[in-house]
Amino acid sequence: TKENQKKMDDATASMEQIHVSTRECKEIIWQLGEESKEILGIIQVITGISNQTNILALNAAIEAARAGEHGKGFAVVAGEIQSLAEQTKTAVENIGKIVTETVHHTEEAVGVMEQSVTLTERGMESIREVGNSTAVITSSNNQMSDQILEMDKTVEIIRRQSAEVAKGMNQVNESTKNNYGAIEHVAAATQENCAGVEAIEEMVVRIKTIADKASHYQ
Repeated sequence: TKENQKKMDDATASMEQIHVSTRECKEIIWQLGEESKEILGIIQVITGISNQTNILALNAAIEAARAGEHGKGFAVVAGEIQSLAEQTKTAVENIGKIVTETVHHTEEAVGVMEQSVTLTERGMESIREVGNSTAVITSSNNQMSDQILEMDKTVEIIRRQSAEVAKGMNQVNESTKNNYGAIEHVAAATQENCAGVEAIEEMVVRIKTIADKASHYQ
């Protein structure tokens, strides 16, 4: 009947919309995974710079000890730099763990999306083949609902973890600024490290931008 045909057409149109939306969501999650991998690479660089900062601060402390009374103030600043470098290293290591989990969840989400795309394709094909057979349509829709629920859970996990990354990078940014201020007092002995800290600040801005964007994915 015309009524049944209209229902079939509506079901097909709805399935096609789900199909398109699922593909788009898959692309967004895949991009999030790629950006998370980029963050991991940047974190490795920051960790390396923090290690270098630690070594420079240790060397500065040794030189201050050799200077005796005249090196006391210098030694205090060197100690502060070393402490801040350790804090930065710890913070980025924690962020690295979160981002690694995010990458894992994005890979899982992409897998769910691929299954959803396949199911929608099968659903559309079934609708075309069976005509007014509502049993097949209902089965396909139930499977799609399960997949979408699973996808929503995974995306929510990713969103929360991205928010944690953004929060962590704010802490790293503050620590880096403090580190930079202390290094300015050390002057020539740690001048090389100033460039490293500036590099960290630039990388922190990049990571925070990515993490902020990722935290808005729903």
